[in-house]
Order: sequence, then C-alpha cells, then structure tokens
Amino acid sequence: MSRINSPTFSTQRVTKHPKYYIHSGDLHLLIRGQLFRVHSYFFDRDSTKFLPVPNCAHLPNRGDSDESPVVVDVDPVKFEKLLWVFYNPTYSLYDASIEDWADILELSHEWSFTQAKRLAIRELEKLEMVTVERITLYEKNQVPCEFLVPLYAELVTRTEMLSVDEAQAIGLPAVIVVCRLREQLRNPTPSLPPTPMPSTPVNFNQRDIWRRVAEEFGYPVEAANGPGACAVLLRFIYLFD
Repeated sequence: MSRINSPTFSTQRVTKHPKYYIHSGDLHLLIRGQLFRVHSYFFDRDSTKFLPVPNCAHLPNRGDSDESPVVVDVDPVKFEKLLWVFYNPTYSLYDASIEDWADILELSHEWSFTQAKRLAIRELEKLEMVTVERITLYEKNQVPCEFLVPLYAELVTRTEMLSVDEAQAIGLPAVIVVCRLREQLRNPTPSLPPTPMPSTPVNFNQRDIWRRVAEEFGYPVEAANGPGACAVLLRFIYLFD
C-alpha cells in the first residue's frame, strides 16, 4: 500500500464518491478514480503517517481541492470501511463482520490510526474466530503481544497437534516454540525409558502456561496478565451473553 502524489489529472476521468464526498469536508482524496471529500480532523487527530506535510503550498497535491487531491493507492472499499469508523451514525455501536474489522485493522495499522486500531482489536475480540486465523491476523498487524499470549496458549494446551496448514500459517519459528512447549508441559520430567506423553498438560494452571508462553516467545512477562486475559474473558461473555 502506498500513497502517490501525481502532479496533474483530469477531473473528467473521475467520479465523486456517492457517500463520502462530503461538501463540508476539507480534505480531498483521489482513490482509483473516485473523489473522496472528508474532514481532515480525523486524520490529523489519529494518524501520523497518512497525510503529507500539511499546508505546504509548493506541493502539487495538497488535498485542498478537487483539482489537487491527495492520491491514495488503496482498495476504495477498504478505505470506506475505515471512514465508517469515523462517520458511524450510531456512535458507540459498531456492527460489522470479521472481514470488515480485519480490513479496518489492516489500514489503521498501516497508517498508524491508533484509536481505530484499538477499536478494531476490541471488536474482533468479541467475535469468534479460528485461533490460527486470529494469530496470523494479529501478527501481521502487530497487535500487542498481550493478545497473542492466550492464543498461543490455546495451541499449546489443546489435544490436537498443529496441522500442516496451521503450521504454514503461523510460520516455522512459532511452530518450534509451540511444539517445544507442548512437550515440556506434558512431560516436565522425562523418564527413562520414555513413557507415552499425555494429551493434556501436567500440573500447570492457566497462569503458569501463559507465563511460559510469554517467556518462550520473548514477550514481556507482563503479557501473561495484561489485556490478553481481559480479551479471553470478553470473548467468553459475548459468546454466551
């Protein structure tokens, strides 16, 4: 994803977005043939990466008119989803799918929209997802490790070993850590000759397992008791509310 500021373009080749060309807006954006006119307030407030240097008269694309928009190379449908976060008419109520929140998380991470990223994480935590899919999404978008610890703990403590597809999804370094922890937690004192390894961890409570996961993945120890713990509780509440 990148932003491109081209010097000139013909307004006859573009169309105004039917929803997000807002006449009171002061920021003009051109995204793959569509003109967006939105309020720079949200971008100035939340992002340090999206906009070029503001109020720079020598820039050919300042974003202050239809004739000099900031040209953004991004999927316009995904961008609409990010704008929906800012212009949601129901205020604190955000009802969207996993795919929608994943797109919002991706763009908010790419452009450092801190509050939008936190919102996307919060809403994703309310939705049921396959553990490995959640891990890959969170790793890709650098979600805080507090949210990753309980997810990796699920892989370590479940009865089934990682499948080939799951191993490919999380990557070799994570696979090695997960497999090592599974063995350590099921057979903490290897015997000679070896005995069949039990399917569940032996004499470890959840907090111990989270602490071991944090240590093995190189996360701060605090990651074992931070927002990740709250996230698991939130998922439980929303699934059974």
